[in-house]
Amino acid sequence: MNHWTELSIEYANQKSYLDDLFSVYPTIPKGIRDINQLMWNKVETFVMNGIMRNL
Repeated sequence: MNHWTELSIEYANQKSYLDDLFSVYPTIPKGIRDINQLMWNKVETFVMNGIMRNL
C-alpha cells in the first residue's frame, strides 16, 4: 500500500473524519429539507400494514 493510501485510511479512522468531510462536502447545502407529509404517511401506512400482517 502506498504512503498516501495509508494516510487516508488512518485519517478516515479518526472520530472527526465525518465532521470534517461534511464541512467540505455538505450533504444538504441549503439546510435541512422538510419531509413530504403525504409521502411520509404512505411510508407509515406501508410499514404498519407489513408489521400487522406478520403478527
